[in-house]
Amino acid sequence: LGRDGARSIAIKLAKDRASLISEVNVLKQFEKLQGDPLGPSLYDSDDWLIGGRTIGFCAMEYLDGVSLSEALKRKPFDWALVYMLQLLKQLQQLHETGYIFGDLKPENLILMHPGHSIRCLDFGGATRMGRSVREYTEFFDRGYWGLGSRRAEPSYDLFACAMILVYAATGKRMER
Repeated sequence: LGRDGARSIAIKLAKDRASLISEVNVLKQFEKLQGDPLGPSLYDSDDWLIGGRTIGFCAMEYLDGVSLSEALKRKPFDWALVYMLQLLKQLQQLHETGYIFGDLKPENLILMHPGHSIRCLDFGGATRMGRSVREYTEFFDRGYWGLGSRRAEPSYDLFACAMILVYAATGKRMER
């Protein structure tokens, strides 16, 4: 968390500059989209040299809210369906840009204050369609369950959405 005058901003530091560059490129793609924002607005990105090491960073919009994982603990299951409908609309926009989210899980989704609009966080797992998903969380990954490949396609994200609903209904992650 940082400040730009009175405005709060989120600062993300990364040892893996390639992953950060990929995430920054995805956030730049979102600037071209019309409609509800999918994730935080990107302000700037750069490198920081310290002690002979280069650490990449980016400054972006600070999203104030509560993670979906926390909200699901406090809300009845019906709310999960409302959040999922919002998420599916946003994923459609993302898929139209040629990307999938990849590491889709409740911890990477935030419900904004005020209101309950859902936004995505941590686009480090966003992957161009047709490529191999490199960042995932086992429970939400169809490859872990043996129900498909880790090829980046809309159905990969849709599987994760179904698993978010399973998580919302049971309140836990199951073993394979």
